[in-house]
Amino acid sequence: MSSYQTNKATAIGLLPLLLAAILALAAPMSRAVAQAPPEVEAALKVIGEANETFVNLLENITTEQWTFKAEKFRRTIGEEAEHVALSENDLQRVVADALKAEKDLAKAKTLAGKEKTIRTMMLSPQKRAEFFKPPNRLKTKPEVQEFYRRAHRRLLQSIELAPDLEGHIYKHPNKRYGDLTALQWYYYIAYHKLRHCEQIKQIKARPDFPGGAQKSD
Repeated sequence: MSSYQTNKATAIGLLPLLLAAILALAAPMSRAVAQAPPEVEAALKVIGEANETFVNLLENITTEQWTFKAEKFRRTIGEEAEHVALSENDLQRVVADALKAEKDLAKAKTLAGKEKTIRTMMLSPQKRAEFFKPPNRLKTKPEVQEFYRRAHRRLLQSIELAPDLEGHIYKHPNKRYGDLTALQWYYYIAYHKLRHCEQIKQIKARPDFPGGAQKSD
């Protein structure tokens, strides 16, 4: 047998070993994604529900409805949607800053369950609309939708790849929220989105809304 034939036979013989090694390396990564901790799974459920609500709300909005300014409302649907899309991107930097902080497991334990407080504060019917000036960086519905899709994809990747979300803490600039764990910041992003979805629903329910008042589930 020539040296070429010998080397070829050796290479073929090694293929099963190489394949087994590749699968062994990939398996832990697959398990890590498939077996997310229960607290992360719970957050992903809320994030998914908020995403579905937002996407569905915008689906059939016309250009006229997008720019409609209702009386006594600070912003249009387009401006509310732009704010959600930009926040989906910008608030991820807050999570990144939280993960840079030293772990404080003792303090994190005192914050357990605070995501429920965030939900109550964000979705309270008595909560006033936020004061912010729309930047008008994303002017059309397709621009907002595309920007949001990319930002949301990165959000999901970040929560799935983060090694530990419970022990890192970052203070919210609004003292009413105070300290939040990195995982609770993901809840904050989701409930913030739902808050603006409620405002979009209120605009759509106006009797003078173009095309007639729409019932939003």
